[in-house]
Amino acid sequence: MNMTTPPSSAFSHATHMPRLLFLHPRSWTGDIYSLQALQEQGFEVCVLEEDRKSARGRYHHTPNFEQIEGIPTLWYHPKRHWARWLCWPLDVFLKRGFDGRSLLHRMLTILYATHHFKPDIIYCGDAFTYALPAGLLRRFGWLKTPVMAQAIGGDVLDVPEAEVGKRRTGIAFKLMQWGLPYLDRFRAISPLIQDTLEEIFHIAADRIFVLPNHLPLHQNDIDHLTKQRLTKREEIRLQYGIPKQACVFVTLSGNLKGKGIHLFANIWSIIQTIAPNSYWLLCGPDNAWFSKNVLPLIEPSIVNGRILLTGSLPQHLVYSYYAAGDLFINPTLADGLNMTVIEAALMQLPAICSSHAGVATWVTKYDAGWVTDSNHSSDFINTIKNALSSLQNRSIAEAYQERALAMSREFTPERIFTALKTEIYRLLPETER
Repeated sequence: MNMTTPPSSAFSHATHMPRLLFLHPRSWTGDIYSLQALQEQGFEVCVLEEDRKSARGRYHHTPNFEQIEGIPTLWYHPKRHWARWLCWPLDVFLKRGFDGRSLLHRMLTILYATHHFKPDIIYCGDAFTYALPAGLLRRFGWLKTPVMAQAIGGDVLDVPEAEVGKRRTGIAFKLMQWGLPYLDRFRAISPLIQDTLEEIFHIAADRIFVLPNHLPLHQNDIDHLTKQRLTKREEIRLQYGIPKQACVFVTLSGNLKGKGIHLFANIWSIIQTIAPNSYWLLCGPDNAWFSKNVLPLIEPSIVNGRILLTGSLPQHLVYSYYAAGDLFINPTLADGLNMTVIEAALMQLPAICSSHAGVATWVTKYDAGWVTDSNHSSDFINTIKNALSSLQNRSIAEAYQERALAMSREFTPERIFTALKTEIYRLLPETER
């Protein structure tokens, strides 16, 4: 294998900027933003990422990552790369435990990227797709660079009824048990994830820190949005013909089974008896599961205009839809965090939050909404009834709005990446700090 290294002048350590190799930032959409934020925190960032549209059978390099300049990137096609065929005899067996992917090939690719970039630290976008092969490399002593992985939800959780999780076969669980404990540090995005790492994978508590995901907005953008809240509220309600005094529920997700949207659909007829002047802004895309399992439950309300299907929304518009609501509904069956609750809180929208979402910790901490087990319809209904009763009192409603806004401030990128920088530096050798 021809492991050419870029000229030393391109990645000089003379500036004493720690070099961070980010593995698979596309694993979570917010990590595209993370790359630039880590640059701003003083890291020399480089990337290993998949290019599944490429016809090339070898690694190729670009000086930038997509639209972000100054982030050299090593690209490869996981199904076309020539080295994949060398690994085929073993990978054909291991695929059953690695979600259909080629484990040994990915281990070799990580080694190549490490040789190519010579990073001071490796950061994995999730705790499965690249962290597992990196952990196995650490276990066997083939990778010397310290590795940090962020655990985000479906990578370490296992909730088959929600179609969430990777540990669905014995071999997958065994591979994770073999590999993950050899990673140096874990960023758990919620206490729910921290508990899973400790209880299921026996990761020592002192190797885990809790740091949630970030809002994809700088503080000045957040301030601008909050000032526009009432204007956006009026605009969206006018657009959809929603009366000013109507009670509006908002949901926003991918509308997949794990997000629990069917649980709210199941009780919608009861909610209408509790709040006759209610509307539901149902945001997010259509899909086969949604069309089959949710739409038939709510078709009458779609016809009479009480449920409004918005379809997929561009990121810059979602905050306007949050502003139009009175109560955000998060009925998820399994979620490592669930940032939609925080996005809604930014627009001072309190939430009914599932106890199966990691963000429930913050909702409880700030008293920014109500936490319930959405999988139990009676609890779900009673929680909504109590919330609506409380929100009828203007002073109580305003207090919830203010606490929701206060909660959202804990998720600003300025705060999150300052904390992440501190944790990353703890893994660096003294000479690189």
